[in-house]
Amino acid sequence: MNTTENTIETKPEKQPGKKQPNKAIIISLIVAIVLFLFLIIFTLNKPTAATVATQVLEKTSTPSPVLSPTCQPNMQLATQVGLIPPTKLIVILYDPMVKVIPELDLANGQKLTDISSFVSKMIPDVMGPGDEVSVFQLGYDTYTSARVTRQYSYLTIYPQLYVAPSYATLTALPPTGVPTPGYGEIATKNAFIGTSTARAVYEAANNAAYNCQVLYYNANIRSTATAWKQMQAQDNQSISTAEVSDFATVSPGKQNLTELVYGGLYYGLYFASVDIKSDCAKFDECDLVIVDDLHVYGKHNPDNLPIALKGISLYVVMPNCRDLNQPDCADLQTYWTTEFQGFGVSNITYWNGVRAEFNLLGKIGR
Repeated sequence: MNTTENTIETKPEKQPGKKQPNKAIIISLIVAIVLFLFLIIFTLNKPTAATVATQVLEKTSTPSPVLSPTCQPNMQLATQVGLIPPTKLIVILYDPMVKVIPELDLANGQKLTDISSFVSKMIPDVMGPGDEVSVFQLGYDTYTSARVTRQYSYLTIYPQLYVAPSYATLTALPPTGVPTPGYGEIATKNAFIGTSTARAVYEAANNAAYNCQVLYYNANIRSTATAWKQMQAQDNQSISTAEVSDFATVSPGKQNLTELVYGGLYYGLYFASVDIKSDCAKFDECDLVIVDDLHVYGKHNPDNLPIALKGISLYVVMPNCRDLNQPDCADLQTYWTTEFQGFGVSNITYWNGVRAEFNLLGKIGR
C-alpha cells in the first residue's frame, strides 16, 4: 500500500523564560557609548579660562622696545653752571743787573741769562683770565720810576657748562602678592605682565634720553673748550704784545749797578705794598714774585718804609745761586725770611734758576 508522506516544517518552539536581543537597541547603545567617550576626551583637552587669558595676553602684549639712535633736536640739559676760575693779583720785582748762574729755565725749553727777558716772557704764561700783573724794576726810589708795566686780563666771560647727565630714578614695581586659583590668579598675572611691559618701555625711554644727553653734553664740552681756548689765546697775545712794548722802553742805567742809594729790595717791597693795598681785595689770590740775588745793601728797612704784605704768597727766584743750600745763599734766605715774616708774609718759597718758570707755573700759572 502506497502511502504519501507529507512533511510539515515547524518553527522551533521558544523556550519559556528567554528573550531574543533587539538589534536596534544594541546599535543605539554603541552610538551612545562612543558619543560619551568623545565628550570626555573633548572636555579633558579644553583649555581653562586662565590659560586662554594668558595666551591672549602673550599674543597681544608689546614686545621689548629697542633704543632709538635718533635724538630730539631740542634736547635740553640741566641748568648751566658757570666755570669761574680764581683770579690773581701778581706783583713782580726784579733786578736786571743780577748775574745768572747758570741760566733761567722757561717752560718752553729756552734757557735765558737776561732777567728782563725772563720776566717779560713769563708774564703771559702766569696770567690767567681776570688776572692783573704789576711789575717793578729794582734800583729806583720812586713808584713811577720803578714801574715797568701793568697788565690786565679782560677775559671776564667765563665758559658756561651744564650739569652732567644722570639716569632718572625709576619707581619700584608694585607687589603682586600670592596668586589665588581662579580669576584672582588671572588678574595677578595680567597686572604683572602689564607692569613689566610698562617698565620695559619706561626703562628704554630713560636709557635713550640719557644716551642723547651724553652725546649733547660731550658736544657742548668740546665746542665750549674750543671757543674758550681761542678766547684765551687772543687775550694772551694782547697781554704779550703790550708788555713787550713796555719792556722795550725800560733799560737799567749805570746808576743802578748797585742799590745802595735806594735801600735795595726794601723800596721794591714798598712799591709792591702800594699795589697790594689798593688792589688785592679785588682778587681771590695775591702773589709776590721776586727775581733778585737778595743782596742786603741796608739792613732792617733803614728808611722805615711802610711795607705791608699780609695775606700774600711770596715766591723768590735767586738766579745767582747754583745751589740754594750753598752758604751765602742760605744765609740770605735766613735773613730775608725773618724780614718777610715781619712784613706779614707767612708763605715763602725759594728757588734758583733751574726749572724757574716750571716752578712758578706750578704755583700761580693758568
